[in-house]
Amino acid sequence: MSLILVGLQDLLEKYTIEQVKSTLLRFKSIPHQSGEINDVECFLHSKAIQFENMTLSTTYLVFDEIDGEFMLVGYFSIANKPLTMSKKNFNKLSNNQKRNLTKSGTRTESGDYIINSYLIGQIGKNFAPEAAASNVTGTDILKEAYKMVLKAKKIINARYVWLECEDNCKILNFYKKFGFYEVDGYISGNGLRVMIMKL
Repeated sequence: MSLILVGLQDLLEKYTIEQVKSTLLRFKSIPHQSGEINDVECFLHSKAIQFENMTLSTTYLVFDEIDGEFMLVGYFSIANKPLTMSKKNFNKLSNNQKRNLTKSGTRTESGDYIINSYLIGQIGKNFAPEAAASNVTGTDILKEAYKMVLKAKKIINARYVWLECEDNCKILNFYKKFGFYEVDGYISGNGLRVMIMKL
């Protein structure tokens, strides 16, 4: 397995928008039980280019070289976005979490707490049939995202990286195994769990 990262912005500068979209459409995620398209797939197909152009996030495509050909096996997007917690949510935290987070944040006049951090906005493994030959795992892609955040940290310092995920034991345990922990009692405006990790 020889993973190669390619920035979406680099593709947009080198190829036509139609060619880039064609590459992005090769990504398929596991659909929800209801049959709905997973948000990870929806983002890459419909929002990634727009977010890139608006500088809201940066997306990296992960390719694996298989038999001399480069196959899209996953992607991730990151943003320099602080974790903002309402006064109510911050007060729900354990004393230990409050102590740790106050070292890297500030309170606003309204009482909200802003923690300087990076956001892993999306991360996904390609489940399209043509990508099945790759041995890449979700952990491999998360490792690449983490390495990219560490590179960004050297340019713009931050102590934490955070993400949102579904309240699903399998997903929560996946991130916990990597080193993330749940922010006590915090559900985002999207109804998702918030997880954080110190860099």
